[in-house]
Amino acid sequence: VADSLDRHEAERPAWVDPQTWEQSQELDFAERSAYAEVALELGLADRTSDHRVHLAVELTRRLPATVAAVCAGRITLAKARVILEETAELDAELLAQVEAATLGKAEGLTPANLRRATRRAVARVDADAVAKRRAKAIAQRSVKMWEIGDGMSALEATLPTPVAQAAFAVIDATAHQAITPGDERGIDAVRADALVDYLLPTRHGTPDQLPDPDHLHRPRPERRPHPPPAHRGPSPLRESP
Repeated sequence: VADSLDRHEAERPAWVDPQTWEQSQELDFAERSAYAEVALELGLADRTSDHRVHLAVELTRRLPATVAAVCAGRITLAKARVILEETAELDAELLAQVEAATLGKAEGLTPANLRRATRRAVARVDADAVAKRRAKAIAQRSVKMWEIGDGMSALEATLPTPVAQAAFAVIDATAHQAITPGDERGIDAVRADALVDYLLPTRHGTPDQLPDPDHLHRPRPERRPHPPPAHRGPSPLRESP
């Protein structure tokens, strides 16, 4: 990846501003080409390879001391990823402070404890970074689906923790209420059925009664509010003579 970027910079005409050149489409092409070469060399799917390359590039650019610790065997790649994720909103000066403070204790901590320690270190040097990271995470909430084989697919929702906890509590309570004597389904299967019944109330348990996905993807007609009823005075039939 670095070689591709270096070649791109070497090809920059002298009259072109370096920042403009760096942000050009040619740079994007160079990066995508490098990512594709890595995927081919490793024999991995593009998505998996892209994720690994992105992690390596970000670690090398932002956390050189952390990379050195990984190469020396002092910490694992999982711990390096934790430090990278938790320091994403810090500038270079504050990042160096947090990295130095965190690496000193990273060897003796689990990834989960290291994440908590890194968050505390970030909050000490830049309280705004914590709020920025939270706002960014909320903005990236999502629902995704992918096939996992054998006619099955996974449906994943990434939500703010209170929302996710409340949604799971509803699904779990509904599932436990639905269990009857002799029900051979496991609790995970019952939860899955409860979720589907909430989303597709006309399902009735048979695949041929599921709605057509193509129909669901069509834009719904805009609903117009009904006009308020006109004021009616007393009926002439009821008027006093």
